Amino acid sequence: MAKICPNGHEVNDNVRFCPTCGAEFSSGGRRFCKKCGNERLGTENFCSKCGTPFDGVSTLSTNNITYNGNETNNSSKMKIILPVVIGIVLLALIGGGWYYWNLTQKKNSLLTIEAVIDLYKNSNKEHIRQVLKDNGYSLFKSEDESEYWTKNVQLKAVTTYNGDTIYEPIERKGGSVSIYGNEYISISVSVYADEDFKEWEKQLQKMGYKEERYGDDLPEEGGWTALGAHGNLCKLYQDDKGNSVEFMKDGDGHPGYDVYDVSTNESE
Repeated sequence: MAKICPNGHEVNDNVRFCPTCGAEFSSGGRRFCKKCGNERLGTENFCSKCGTPFDGVSTLSTNNITYNGNETNNSSKMKIILPVVIGIVLLALIGGGWYYWNLTQKKNSLLTIEAVIDLYKNSNKEHIRQVLKDNGYSLFKSEDESEYWTKNVQLKAVTTYNGDTIYEPIERKGGSVSIYGNEYISISVSVYADEDFKEWEKQLQKMGYKEERYGDDLPEEGGWTALGAHGNLCKLYQDDKGNSVEFMKDGDGHPGYDVYDVSTNESE
């Protein structure tokens, strides 16, 4: 005697499973959902009430079915979260780039003219030391009441014509600051490369300083004026408030430029 399996295949009466589709026979050929008890009608692969697959049907296919709109909700969440994550990453990259650029500038740049003027106006040794440290200078040598601070330069000892010892660069690069005295402080700021001195001049011009002549003395080429018996060359910058900055270089080939004097209008 033949019977019909739940999927419509004709099979022998004495079998428990359909040899064609593998469906299991139940009482009267009726089958019910294991999860909600809903009766299976015909050849349904999934429960029409809760979506649970009937026996013999691969659950893999359920991955492509949306239940209660969950897939749509997840997609919407991703559309919101992804731009936020990308924005955070971009901000981190921009912040890191700015921080690295700032460190690089601090490492490579010398004292600005504005910082030099500040040092002359505030002749306190501790303040001077802190400004130099903040700008990447390090203590090169300390002797008697003098300190020599340097950045990006190696100095060598040189004996002058009158027996004094001064320090000059091995190469024309970097800068140095000399601090003299304890009770009465004086400083001397130097740069050794032409481009660094030109940068100082640009900074002064942006601050409103203009190049001026020394009385009736005629400046030589480049605006330098010869003063004194030793052939020192000087250049003067002044602003309309009475502030001035003087530079000096040795006419006999001193390898660099010194800030000779800074005068500030105390009434500012």
